Amino acid sequence: GHYLVKGSSGFAKEGWWIEIPTDTHGNKICAVEYQTLNNGDLEIKTFKKKLNDEGDIVANLDAPIDIPNNANGEPRWIDIRLNSIKKTIVRKIPRTEKQPRMVQQVKYAPQLTYITKYEDLFDDAGNPVVVGGKNYQKPVTHIQTDQNGTPILSNQPVINENGEPVFELVQAVDSEGNPVFDDVPVLDKDGNPI
Repeated sequence: GHYLVKGSSGFAKEGWWIEIPTDTHGNKICAVEYQTLNNGDLEIKTFKKKLNDEGDIVANLDAPIDIPNNANGEPRWIDIRLNSIKKTIVRKIPRTEKQPRMVQQVKYAPQLTYITKYEDLFDDAGNPVVVGGKNYQKPVTHIQTDQNGTPILSNQPVINENGEPVFELVQAVDSEGNPVFDDVPVLDKDGNPI
């Protein structure tokens, strides 16, 4: 009839701590005394019941008993309502760092500007070459220059040796020309978020 509840956070703060087992008619089958010890453990003792001078059912402290079975011999128990500790919910937020958002685009570079003109073809004697009754014109490519004869440079796609455009990564900008950054998870050496 002596029970010790260890490792709890005490009785429920709202009350209704102990429900004493009853028989099939709803009569309590024992009396219960309880206390909280200095170390926080709960001490519960069960006794035979008796009537006091006022006719109330009280514990017979001289007759401790284990929790008795019911009339059918089935085991009974005491319900104890303990204080529930609200567990702190920890949501792990992955660590992030700001990194520039990169986009792929064709690489451009200042290059000479060429212009192609069709010019009359002349023979060695200086006479125009005539084909089909018309002066034959051949395409001639020149570097385009300004009025001072300085070559004009223009941004043009960079082409590799295979004749394909070269791509490069550049930082993205928003509609106002400000650089765009993204929050990117920080990873450990194994590639897991920190």
